[in-house]
This record gives sequence, C-alpha cells and structure tokens, in this order.
Amino acid sequence: MNRALLRLTLPVILASGSCQTRQSPGREPSVAIAPQDSTIPAYLRSSGIDREDLSIAIRADRTTVESGDTVRFTLVARNAGSTRIQVGVQCGPAMDIRISKPAGGVLSVLNAQFQDSKFPVAFTCELGPYHFAEARDSLLNRLWWKAPALRGAYVAIAGARGLKGLDDVSAPLSIHVK
Repeated sequence: MNRALLRLTLPVILASGSCQTRQSPGREPSVAIAPQDSTIPAYLRSSGIDREDLSIAIRADRTTVESGDTVRFTLVARNAGSTRIQVGVQCGPAMDIRISKPAGGVLSVLNAQFQDSKFPVAFTCELGPYHFAEARDSLLNRLWWKAPALRGAYVAIAGARGLKGLDDVSAPLSIHVK
C-alpha cells in the first residue's frame, strides 16, 4: 500500500457548532459553517425534537448576580424510559445552554467558557459515556457563565446539542444581572 495516497478525513465539531474536517498532511482543511439566521444561530435554535422519555432541566447556583460574577449551571438529562438514550451529537459535550440577552441576541454558554482561549476550540468526534442517559437514570453536565456588564434579565434554556439545534429543551430560567 502506498502511504502517500492514503488520506484520512477527521471531522471535528467546533464549540460554535460548526463542523471542520481535517485531512492528513498534504491538503488544507475545509470548513462547513452551520447555517445561521439573523437572530439565532442554527446550533442554538430549538430543533423541535422532544423525546417522550427524556427531559432536560437546568439549575443555577444563583439567579441574581452582579456583573463579573460566575453562575454555575447544572444540567440534568433525565431518562424516564426503559432503554438507554443518546443525549446530544457525537462530537463534543452532550448539552449546551442558550442565553437570551436583555437587549436582544443570544449566546452559547459552551462558547462563552472558551472565549478567552488563545486557540480555536474544537471537540473530538468520539461518542463517550457522557452522551448517554441510562434507563431510569440521569446524566449530569456542568457549565459556568460569567455575568456580563450589561444589567438586566437574561433567560437561559438548556438542551441536548443536536444536528439541527438544541433538542429536548428545558423550561426557561431567568438570571438577573444587577
């Protein structure tokens, strides 16, 4: 086998939800960006998928904060069924939180955690145990968010990271920045 002709394509999902493929040396990576509309990026829209046996809940260590405070979120994917359920897409963390800003627009808590990184954030495409809620059990995910300078009411919604947005979204949770 001639190794020079062998090229591997490895999919990598960025924290933003976009997909980047990386090929073995010799070719530049190609990038496919997730479609977006003018108000909510596609990867943060509610996909409309709502599985009967899976519910996602969001909790915060506090709901009233000052600018600069860190809010620690706990996401719980509860499987009420008798079979194992995959939560989220194969690449990257299973869940994310969409936060609606008081002046309009949204952000991803997963992206916000890495915004100060000097390098682009990419996730490997491995399907791990953190992608499954066992029968009659729960899957926990923890994320944190630094409250911005803009005061007002923010609304957080958690969901499983799906191919067409957030699946099985939680009830909204209000966070007040004073």
